Amino acid sequence: MNFSPYIYRDVAGKIDYTMLRMDIDIKMFRDFLYKGKKYRFRALVVTPSFLKYAKNELERSGVKLVSVIGFPLGQTYPEIKLMEARSALSSGADELDIVLNASLLKSGYLNEFHREAEYILSSLKQDYPDLVIKYILEVTILSRSLLKKGLKIINDVKPDYFKTSTGYGLRGTSVNDIRFVKKYLSSRISVKASGGIRTFKQFTELLEAGADIIGSSSGDKIVEEAAEHLDKDKKHVVY
Repeated sequence: MNFSPYIYRDVAGKIDYTMLRMDIDIKMFRDFLYKGKKYRFRALVVTPSFLKYAKNELERSGVKLVSVIGFPLGQTYPEIKLMEARSALSSGADELDIVLNASLLKSGYLNEFHREAEYILSSLKQDYPDLVIKYILEVTILSRSLLKKGLKIINDVKPDYFKTSTGYGLRGTSVNDIRFVKKYLSSRISVKASGGIRTFKQFTELLEAGADIIGSSSGDKIVEEAAEHLDKDKKHVVY
């Protein structure tokens, strides 16, 4: 199938294509990298242990690499997350998706939650001022009241992106989640919708709801489905 620049720019260019499964083998990972280069996604998201291999394979491709930190629970020490982040950057990561400790928020430890978010971001930005940092707060396990409190802290800390889910939450991210986040999140912070996004329909609905980019392990399928829609639209055009 031939893919037009439209598909690359407007669909693949808004997708962080992920490979964060527990059962990855090298054959699976090579196929993931091949599709990443073929479809020209915004970025590829991998675990820290695969960074150096991916960086070598993607050399001169122009595809960015994102690594996840504190993934997927976010329940380790902030100092460990910071060490993991620095190690990931030295191994070739261009951006970081960092899981915040939602358990602190659920337990009412708002000051501790704020300190973690501030400590990690300020430490990294001091040495890497242009680094794109996405903070993951698992919206699927939080009440709206708690999520609102978490977003207030996110607004104060000011990461580059707010990311809705690790993909290991209780459900996928919904349109209503994005609408709620957009209502209370600062307009200066971009939104990455992730978790259970597998179709072009979900992709378009979440972007229309206010997401800026999408994180999905089904990025290849979304792009292929988008191309099919484009082909169908062309058949209905009268010249």
